Amino acid sequence: MFLNHSFTHGRRLSTALLIAGALSLTAGALQAQDSIPVPDTAPVSALGTLRSAALAGDFALLETAIQAAREGDSDGGNGDQARAIFALFNSTDPAIDRATKAWLAADPANPNAMTARGWTLRSRGFALRGDGYIDDVQPAALARFRSLHAEAWDLALAAVAADPASLPASDLKLSVAHTTGHASVIPVEFTRMMELVPNRQTLLWASVGMAPQWGGKSGWGREACALWAEKIPAPEGYDAAACAIEASYFATDEAAIQAWARADLRKDDSPFLDAWRSHDATHGRAGSDTDRAWAKDWLTREGKKSQLTFRQAIQLEQMNGRSPLSDGPGPVLDTVLRRDLAAICRAADEDPGNWRKVFDCNEGLGYSRFIDLPRDKAAEVARLERLVTLAPYEPYMWEYLAMELRDSTPPERLTVEAGAGMMAAFRTALALSGNALDVASRYERFAQGIWNDMDRINVDAIDTTGAPAFAKEAFDTAIACPVVHAIRLHRGLCKETGTKTAACEIEHDQAYRVDYLDRAARRGACEAEGTLTRPLRELKLPLPDFGNSGYE
Repeated sequence: MFLNHSFTHGRRLSTALLIAGALSLTAGALQAQDSIPVPDTAPVSALGTLRSAALAGDFALLETAIQAAREGDSDGGNGDQARAIFALFNSTDPAIDRATKAWLAADPANPNAMTARGWTLRSRGFALRGDGYIDDVQPAALARFRSLHAEAWDLALAAVAADPASLPASDLKLSVAHTTGHASVIPVEFTRMMELVPNRQTLLWASVGMAPQWGGKSGWGREACALWAEKIPAPEGYDAAACAIEASYFATDEAAIQAWARADLRKDDSPFLDAWRSHDATHGRAGSDTDRAWAKDWLTREGKKSQLTFRQAIQLEQMNGRSPLSDGPGPVLDTVLRRDLAAICRAADEDPGNWRKVFDCNEGLGYSRFIDLPRDKAAEVARLERLVTLAPYEPYMWEYLAMELRDSTPPERLTVEAGAGMMAAFRTALALSGNALDVASRYERFAQGIWNDMDRINVDAIDTTGAPAFAKEAFDTAIACPVVHAIRLHRGLCKETGTKTAACEIEHDQAYRVDYLDRAARRGACEAEGTLTRPLRELKLPLPDFGNSGYE
């Protein structure tokens, strides 16, 4: 799909102008592409069968399974079976979004349908918001996040009122209370549910909303653990101290609390805390030599037991002085890839707006060139296209997509439509960055590279056929004018900011810029758009409007 890429001055650009060519995935295409090929077929689990039932609209089967799970959980459990079913709906997949919407429409007073729909809305909201501090979140993303979570909150209230004993409904209420301005409800709901069913997960959800970063009380989790740990059916070794460690990590409490939790974790060898040992080992929390030695030792021991995850295996190889991307996977990572890659990619395809899952899959597939695993580069790009369609507000995602589109296209196979799409993706990154100078600099170099590659194709075509490969009007509109815009915007930002960056100062780059502008002028390109003469304020890219971002 190719649309005109000329720039129109105004307060906002339509999504078409910013991403046309980069994305051919409309909402309809997304529906048809709910499954992207993976290198192997992971076995379908019982939960996978229930997911299929939800997508097929077999809500009666879901109701039966949920009831059976709750009966199984009632025998002194932590509600894990019912929670696992509802975790299926904590997804950004448009297919799950359609399913939960249909379930609620078919049975609007059903607390299970309310809860399922609420979890989907919650997941979509967080995907749109991203991980940044609130001041760094795009206003449009924040508005949509708040709207989706407000709807999830209303559903949670109704579901809990209709089914007070439902742990998944209570979890939903606890998990969106602090994001919707209702954190004061958390202690009340926490106490109510713990008196009904003492369990670890309720305590963990409450500890998030009561953490200081959400306006809660420092040390709330430790106090809750002191009151409730001994009443919770839990693995051997679970006591108030272990509970507090787990709650602190789960809530990502402030640094002072994390410090004691990290120290206490070193002294506790309970297996159920391994997830947080892994967290320290793979998230840069091993700050001192002692901590790094501890993390390496723990990862090595887990590796010998073949119990490492994908990220853990990468971290261990790096600690051992190996770079998997350049040296290839070592034996530990090789084993993990062969065992887990299909499941990792299935998880990404079932939650396509979750950047961590998508990146894990694509990075894992990137190692396939070293080992005998199949790789489909087009499928990797398709995952990124779906990701930025569903969660479009992170600029670095669009820049990454642009680079992947470029890397997956041999220079000799570049077309006008493909080159325009690559630059459109990068322009979207630039717009979302607020026309940041560093992004503008990278975009200029990227755009110039595409023009150069396409020039070579034209020269080769003239040498062999006597005619250029690309029609002049199409090339000027899709390639030449965007390159001119990139150069003039970057040059204008350099002057405006007065920043003495290498990209702004190097004479070689300045000469290249003049050359490109002269070439465009000689071609008579961009005259209608005025790209060669418009002032900087009209060259700056406004924020795009992403509409409903791939959802119906």
